[in-house]
Amino acid sequence: MNLMGRSTGRWGTFKRIMASVVIASASVGANVMLAPATAQAASGPSHAVADPPESLRQRATSIMNDTYGGFMVAKRSKEHPFDWRSNGCNWPTPPLWAWEQNVPCQQHDFGYRNFGSGLKLDRTEARRAWIDGIFLREMLRNCKDLFPYPYAVVAYAYADCVEGAHLMYAAVRNFNDWRD
Repeated sequence: MNLMGRSTGRWGTFKRIMASVVIASASVGANVMLAPATAQAASGPSHAVADPPESLRQRATSIMNDTYGGFMVAKRSKEHPFDWRSNGCNWPTPPLWAWEQNVPCQQHDFGYRNFGSGLKLDRTEARRAWIDGIFLREMLRNCKDLFPYPYAVVAYAYADCVEGAHLMYAAVRNFNDWRD
């Protein structure tokens, strides 16, 4: 970081662009952009669907509430009927962040695929916000796990990781919805 607080590393320009896009969308058009997705999420699917069994929803909630490490243990079991597919951290995530946050991204994909688009266990905006909040929590936990030592070089890497986590969270909150 330079004296102005701006990142000067190889992802500095990308972060500034993403931050300005996120801030601009939040201040100018977030209500317009999120209104259709929120309305759709609130009304649910257009066709009648039976509610999923409560025990299935409870199990999915338990899997999501686990740490990213615990999530990976559950993922290895390939428990049926959950959708365990993941595309990791997809575009426009910079490769370094995609590598750093791969497992929290997989956990986030699990939430979207099972509560939202796939099993539709609870396709509401409140549930989407909950899944996104877990995404941020686990990315921040991952930053602490990746960079646990208070040395100067590691401190910069940790700060960069945390900044990336917040930008990735802002991106999913502002640009993702329950679309299939």
